[in-house]
Amino acid sequence: AVVSTQSDHYASEEIREIMNSLQSRFAKLNCFSRYGHAENLASAEEAEDAIKEAKRLQKFLDDSGELTQWLKENADSLGEESLRDPGTYPALMKRHDALRSELTNNEPHLEKIKAEGADINDITENPMVMSNIEELQKAWDDLNDLLEEKEKELEKAEKARKAEEKLQDLKVLVADLDAALASPDSGADPSSAKQIAKKYDMIAEELDGLDLICEEIPEVEADSGESVNAQKDDIKSRFAALQVPLEKKKEKSTDCDSALIPLL
Repeated sequence: AVVSTQSDHYASEEIREIMNSLQSRFAKLNCFSRYGHAENLASAEEAEDAIKEAKRLQKFLDDSGELTQWLKENADSLGEESLRDPGTYPALMKRHDALRSELTNNEPHLEKIKAEGADINDITENPMVMSNIEELQKAWDDLNDLLEEKEKELEKAEKARKAEEKLQDLKVLVADLDAALASPDSGADPSSAKQIAKKYDMIAEELDGLDLICEEIPEVEADSGESVNAQKDDIKSRFAALQVPLEKKKEKSTDCDSALIPLL
């Protein structure tokens, strides 16, 4: 229907206002039909990009947090290790080797996370991103340094264990040799005298080998409370004291052998 807008109409002013309002709204709708779709499309694309960036940031935070937690948990566990029981050394060595392997395998993952974080930070300049990267790198360095320290400590402890084991063997050998030299029957003939001399030379070689091991062992490390080097020096002193009775055995054996020659 066509509504008259002539001035003689009783509601001409109200109709004119309504028409003006409708024309204004139509103009806006017409403008939206031309340009509104493009504006909405641009807004939708911006929203989609924002969602993608948010998901990317969340994935970075999840990945960096997960690796950081793994590193810290292993560092805590490693810090609780004890070297008091030599029986645990083989298991500790296996554990260190496995952890070293895991660190090596995870290094590319670490670098990938750091690179992703740096890229996100270039776009967003989010302080949380750089904070996570720094925390992750510190956790990595802390675990790597602690593992190196524990590996060296375990290596020294294992050498000390082997040295002390050898010490105990040598104590028995020196005691046996001492008893043999003190016995009037032992070494009385050339054959038994040669056996005693052979045992003496073998102990001397073992002590030389022990010297090489002890050069790499800290003075404080030993299970018995007495340092390995102190025990070694004690054995060497006891062993050196056997030189005199050994020479006497040799002389007695030689005299006995000489006395038998005219009878042959």
